[in-house]
Parts: sequence; C-alpha cells; structure tokens
Amino acid sequence: MKETLVIVAEGCPYCEELKKKLPKDKVKILDVTKSLEAAKILQSLQVYRVPLLVTSEKKGDMIEYCVLDEENVKCVETKSEGEGETQ
Repeated sequence: MKETLVIVAEGCPYCEELKKKLPKDKVKILDVTKSLEAAKILQSLQVYRVPLLVTSEKKGDMIEYCVLDEENVKCVETKSEGEGETQ
C-alpha cells in the first residue's frame, strides 16, 4: 500500500503553513528534527529541503521512496527497519 509522507522541519514557516492545510488522516507528517525515519528518507533520496512530499510503498522487506525532484521522479529502495517517531 502506498503512503503519502510530508517531511517538515521545526521552525520552517513554509512547513507550518503546509501542515495547516494537509488532511491529517491521509498524510503522514514527519519532522526531520524529531524523526530518525525522516532523516533517513532525506539521506536516501539525497534531497535536503523541506517541506518535501514523498510517496512510500512497502515491497517485501524493502520500502520504496519516491519524490519529484525538479523535473524527474526519483525513487530509492531501502531496507525496512520499522517505524520511526512521527509528529
């Protein structure tokens, strides 16, 4: 099942505005300053800006993360390690 994630950071005014407008029941919000999972996703994708919209899909013991990076969709697969902290 695909999941929609939004990675934000504490103190980011754009992130705060976006969080107010997101349907909390349909989007998982991860704060990179509080979530190791968010930091690992950014590192895996090699994208270091917030807010960032990411799709996540579990495939066996791997998780595929995809992000629209400039004009291309960029995807990486990482080993599933369980859940991180969320906000």
